Amino acid sequence: MYELSLARKWFMGLVTFTEPGKLEKEGCIVVSSSIKIEGKSYEVWYRIPEGPVSSANETFLALSLLTAMKTGSTLKISGDVSPKLLGNIPRIQELFHVWDRSYQNIPVEAGEKDALQSTFSDDREVGCFFTGGVDSFYTLLKHRDEITTLIYVNGFDVQMDELLLRTEISQMIRDISNKFQKKLIEIETNLRAFSDNYISWSFFHGAALASIAHLLSPKLKKIYIPASDSYADLFPWGTHPLLDPLWSSEDTEIVHDGGEARRLDKILQISSNDVVLKSLRVCLSSINKSGGVYNCCRCEKCMRTMVGLRIAGVLEKCTTFKRPLNLGGLARTELTTEYLPYYRESLEAVERLGNDPSLAKALRDVINGKYQHGVWKLYRRLLQKLVLVRNWYRASFGK
Repeated sequence: MYELSLARKWFMGLVTFTEPGKLEKEGCIVVSSSIKIEGKSYEVWYRIPEGPVSSANETFLALSLLTAMKTGSTLKISGDVSPKLLGNIPRIQELFHVWDRSYQNIPVEAGEKDALQSTFSDDREVGCFFTGGVDSFYTLLKHRDEITTLIYVNGFDVQMDELLLRTEISQMIRDISNKFQKKLIEIETNLRAFSDNYISWSFFHGAALASIAHLLSPKLKKIYIPASDSYADLFPWGTHPLLDPLWSSEDTEIVHDGGEARRLDKILQISSNDVVLKSLRVCLSSINKSGGVYNCCRCEKCMRTMVGLRIAGVLEKCTTFKRPLNLGGLARTELTTEYLPYYRESLEAVERLGNDPSLAKALRDVINGKYQHGVWKLYRRLLQKLVLVRNWYRASFGK
């Protein structure tokens, strides 16, 4: 626990949440709590087809901690919490505070459970958060014999009102779970209606996953969170090898998995599997554009994945990418610093193989930012304005 001056404590706000409730509604189990912060109240809920699920404080502690830190508020919990998780909170706060100074070290007031009084059975199973992407497929195949259950969450990257896309993704993940003979837990939640008011999803998603891990603790004793990046390319992020295990409790082990492999390594590992080639989903741009497009083939994440599949020699076999890789579009992509390692490792592989000079040139151009400077930058801006004008014209006149 952090020691704070009396003066600072006096001026700090307060974050609380009501005792989590559990009820059956429309054939599902709903677990909810009202989180109160800065004079506002947010009813956050999880909906799951069947139990058992937990309605203990750990689920909503994970959701409330970062918002309390962001607003500089004391987090006060009415009731007891896992001693292990409570003991890890100072370390969790240290990580976020050193990553971003706007996350303040705050006091957390809660009682401690008796760590020896677990009511969960010893035959609980092992789960894995799963989206159908490169990282989650890699972890599933790596721990195929151990993992019994896949967990997919509606309301994270796909919003609740994206009905067409949600249906398509849900059906695909059901097919994947059947083909691998795994159980599937599909969860719906509105938590982003709360968290997006305070914290970016890039930082908050790890706490959200931890919250669901505790929700599922009566079913699962261990849950894998697939790593986004290798140990060589780490940067501040909501899921992280230093952070994820700290959300664990005496009853629930949370494991960050896959940091030993770079993204291209993962693609090469999973690309020989037929299920992967028929169901791989990586796109985020399509989620922001209604219409149920599974992979748009044009956004940065689609193109970086298509590059890896092309290096592996299986791009044409991956049926969820409906368009060919546009090397011109790839070369003109504007990259932020955290994405550069993906393209450098791909360029190293292409140059080592020496069989795809056009791809090598496109990768050099995007890494060097050739089209982000000088006359090319002016040309791109003009092209973007022309696209806006064209879209306005089509919307206005229906052509």
